[in-house]
Amino acid sequence: MFTGLTEALRGYGRSVLNAVVTSHAIAGRPDSAAYMEWVARLSGGARYKQRAHELLQLSPGLRIFDAGCGPGTDLEHLRRGVVPGGLVLGLDRDEQMLVRARTQSSEQSLAAGDLESLPIADEKFDRVLTDRVLQHVSSPRSSLQELRRVCRPGGLAVMCEPDWGALQVESVHSEASDAFARYTVDRVVRNPVIGRQIGRLGIETGWTREDVEVMPIVCTDFETADRLVGLGRNSASAVADGYLQQDQRDAWLAYLVDGPLYVCATLVITCLRN
Repeated sequence: MFTGLTEALRGYGRSVLNAVVTSHAIAGRPDSAAYMEWVARLSGGARYKQRAHELLQLSPGLRIFDAGCGPGTDLEHLRRGVVPGGLVLGLDRDEQMLVRARTQSSEQSLAAGDLESLPIADEKFDRVLTDRVLQHVSSPRSSLQELRRVCRPGGLAVMCEPDWGALQVESVHSEASDAFARYTVDRVVRNPVIGRQIGRLGIETGWTREDVEVMPIVCTDFETADRLVGLGRNSASAVADGYLQQDQRDAWLAYLVDGPLYVCATLVITCLRN
């Protein structure tokens, strides 16, 4: 579809690049709930979620805490894994996320709250799950301490968090790819390499690290990659903030649109025992 685009653009300049890129739906700032649901439907997203649920070792009667449950994409699967006799609580600080989560099932137990100060009694849960939430909190250490407090002795936490420092965008314009990845780490995500840090932080806050697995999410088409990592949106901000030159960004985006494309985001699954 995009064969020869880069060569054609050389003769026409930025206005043509902007028109072509716009025609291929450069993503704007995503709706958070819709984005989380969309990632769960990606093949790579579905694989890491399946693996996380396997590592939780669900069985009837267990009490599960989905910490930062977002729009509730995991809640129904977790509930089915612990019936009869089990309990699943989803917590999120965003009321709109909880409204969305309530549409998943009328049987969900939901609560509003912050991971750094949980409105939950000590030692209430057998299992704890986080999924791409610790990257956003102001203090991962405090959150891990709170999650340990509400997890019973011997309980298990499975934490799925990204490592944006491992982001790969293949391009002949490697300096632009490096600058884009650096901008993502420096400016886009609050805790960009939390995936690689959880094991150490867990040990420092009293957990025992049992296992670490790395799960890639690979994109081979521009629209999917753009929506996942913000190729267009974040590279525009990188230009504004001095990480990229405009002409450098133009050539880089033209190459990515022209394809073939390889973008890989990395998800780290860490298992901690209380």
